[in-house]
Amino acid sequence: MSDTPDTKNDIEALQHNPDYIIMNNPLASPKFVRAISKSEQKTITEIYTPKVFYEIVSRLKPEHLIGVANNQNITIEIVIKDFLRDIGAEKTKNYKHLITSVETLQTTILKWKDDKGEHRSPIVAFSTHDHKSSTIQVQVHEKLVKIILDVKEKGNFSFLKHNVHKLQNAQAIKLYPFLKAWLNYGRYETELVRFKERLGCNTSGYQRFAAFEKYVLMPALEEINEKTDIRVSYQKLGTNLQGIKPRVTGLIFLIKPKDKTKQLPLPEGPPDQVPELTTEYEPQPTVLVASPELSAAEFAELYDLFKLIWIDERPDPLTSKLLIDGYVTKYDKESVLDAFTALIDTKAKAKSVAFFTADIFSKYKGFREHKEVKRQTERNRLTEKQQEQAEQERMKLILGDFERRERAYFMQAYEKTTEDERQIILDQLDLGNAANVVFFTDEGEPTELAKGEIGKYWVTNHTPYDRRLTFQKIAEREYNVQIEFDEKGIPFFRK
Repeated sequence: MSDTPDTKNDIEALQHNPDYIIMNNPLASPKFVRAISKSEQKTITEIYTPKVFYEIVSRLKPEHLIGVANNQNITIEIVIKDFLRDIGAEKTKNYKHLITSVETLQTTILKWKDDKGEHRSPIVAFSTHDHKSSTIQVQVHEKLVKIILDVKEKGNFSFLKHNVHKLQNAQAIKLYPFLKAWLNYGRYETELVRFKERLGCNTSGYQRFAAFEKYVLMPALEEINEKTDIRVSYQKLGTNLQGIKPRVTGLIFLIKPKDKTKQLPLPEGPPDQVPELTTEYEPQPTVLVASPELSAAEFAELYDLFKLIWIDERPDPLTSKLLIDGYVTKYDKESVLDAFTALIDTKAKAKSVAFFTADIFSKYKGFREHKEVKRQTERNRLTEKQQEQAEQERMKLILGDFERRERAYFMQAYEKTTEDERQIILDQLDLGNAANVVFFTDEGEPTELAKGEIGKYWVTNHTPYDRRLTFQKIAEREYNVQIEFDEKGIPFFRK
């Protein structure tokens, strides 16, 4: 099932599936997530409370509203052990954090307006911790349930619950649903001051963008990219960005799915009658700009190559991945692959990522193609050499077989000669006297070698024997090859 519904049936199916979260786009705001996790125990509840909230949302179904009277509550039961296991927090002390998070939801007031007026309700109206069964029953007001389940066919966002449950970085938990809501547009642009305010990071410790980037933005995006179903990169907006003292005033986030999913239709306008906190939610985007398509495998290939390039001041993994995404957007995937491959092959040394200029990507354009041509030429040369060696071995085999056949033929010719004919041939061959152990035995009889020489002489001089022609016929008949001879009489295979 796609996690981006665009029909009423899809929405109802997701509402009945406890593994999915589906809500109106405004509830994706990081400001909303920040609001549901305010507490003195900030670090703990910022991680736990949103997960409890999404757990409740995933359990709510349209059937819960059937037969429910006005102003009644709907009860959802959470098995503590199962929930802690799902979020990767099974230690005993985390039991207490879960109770604290439920209490936080009981003190978090949502406000919304409709034609009947302005309404206020805590997210959890009442809760019961059953120690005996190790469960927590949470009650949600029926009017708030209606608001949560009133998901429009346009202007909604949905995701698998486990994508949030796996996250352990508080800022990642705030950002993931928000970025997921913008996935279908591929891009989100914001002013830096406004963005930090929504994340709750507009404090003195994060006044410098470098600190905000290092301790908030990059860790959050790194975990989102590693553990969820989307990949996010960003570009900085401002002045003097390439200088010593850059001034960052805004950010552009580029959001891509890790797999192919059905995309949402463009919303006609902001959803009506949605829960509203003390400040407005993000407006619906009006510009649709998609970054270049890059599959997970292609991105992994580029990242692996980037890690092989010699860079003295190498950036951290998340920055590296964001840089790669930016290179692809600006110069295209093939040019980046060419440049990375060339820098590795030439063992180039870069002091920092400032080395990766437009000139570098232009200089090495087509490098892999030239490299492949050279490699193919070498492969062809090697193949020809191997074929030549194979032909030589085969020729040796055929020649060896022919020579064995020829010796047998010469021996047959020897047997057909008379004693007088043999003696005449021996004298003509001048093989030596009986003392020559190569051609004569101790008894003075000719050896097999001598017999072969006698048979050869007889065949050569007394028959129409053509050695080359015979060799060619045997090769063609027995080995299905055709043989020719060069000027020096050396045989070779006819092509």
